[in-house]
Amino acid sequence: MTWSITVVTSDGQSHTETFDAATNGAFQPVSGDTTAAFHLTKDTLQATFKGPTGQSDVLTCGVSADQKKMICNGTVDNGDGQTANYVDVYDRM
Repeated sequence: MTWSITVVTSDGQSHTETFDAATNGAFQPVSGDTTAAFHLTKDTLQATFKGPTGQSDVLTCGVSADQKKMICNGTVDNGDGQTANYVDVYDRM
């Protein structure tokens, strides 16, 4: 699987990250000290990211019926047990 994401900050700065990853559920390095595991099924992508000091981000993504959006529901943990849930919506470019 190839994943590319572009984030635009509030000051207009654009940052793009792209990485290739296996979808077998095994953890692998993706950036610096961060590892990730991906599992791809017909309908969903499940991803778990782990940071070097215990941070984690667990998300499940699905594509809309018209194939124009990917919606991800996730939970981020800052490493000390404090979690926050979020929803990301990505538009197909």
